[in-house]
Amino acid sequence: VVDERHHGYRNLFGWVDYENRFGTMTTDFTRIHPGAIHRANGGFLILQLQDVFSDPRSWTMTSLNTQHGCR
Repeated sequence: VVDERHHGYRNLFGWVDYENRFGTMTTDFTRIHPGAIHRANGGFLILQLQDVFSDPRSWTMTSLNTQHGCR
């Protein structure tokens, strides 16, 4: 069970951190952060829908993932 209190796009779907090395942005697999949807994969995700509705990008992606599943 994942109870997500901060419903921004980043918190729901994850993000990748980048590092500036000699003027070039680099990353690797250790800098991938899963979002709430990925952490709840196979379990339950508790959201306040009013908060998700307030962010159009979060709502669009959340509705697509509930219809088609996480990929």
